Amino acid sequence: MLGAVAAVAAIAAAAPASPGPLATAPAGVEAIGCGSQSQASFLHAFTSPTNVVVGPLAFVALRDMRTVTSENIFAHGGFKSPALVRPGHRVTISIDPPARSFARLRYSHHGERPFARLPHTIRLVACDRARAGSDVDGSPVTFFSGFFELRRAPACVPVTITVDRRAPRHLRLPVAHGACGSARDASMRG
Repeated sequence: MLGAVAAVAAIAAAAPASPGPLATAPAGVEAIGCGSQSQASFLHAFTSPTNVVVGPLAFVALRDMRTVTSENIFAHGGFKSPALVRPGHRVTISIDPPARSFARLRYSHHGERPFARLPHTIRLVACDRARAGSDVDGSPVTFFSGFFELRRAPACVPVTITVDRRAPRHLRLPVAHGACGSARDASMRG
């Protein structure tokens, strides 16, 4: 599966640089819109057992983060997981406060930044159907290339995901065989 993620990374690298963030956001929060999309086609992203799905959001291969080695996490600085959002939706992903010292999100094309300046919260705003440059099984999606930057492994990363104005969903994502101590982990599906 890591080979497939590497192939997606190569496609994303060829995507044009994006304009700046959508609007000024508070420290630690970054808004990322349609202009930051990458382009690719995906199969079964909303049904694959290796993906974490919450409603119109799919994190590709994110469940595999639990089985990679600590050495792999440290060699790559984290875990790559493209975010796919169906048209017309806004999704907020937030690393919960207990994990912000060792986990951040890198999903924009705003250049290299030190870990402490990476966002702990991202707001993804999908393109409309006509401008979405990617697809899942032929249906349009907005593809945000990026990864969870991690400074600790094994670990457990608690995240909160809010889709549109729905109630937030809380997940606990195990990293490199880390124990989360809860049944509410990456097996949760939206």
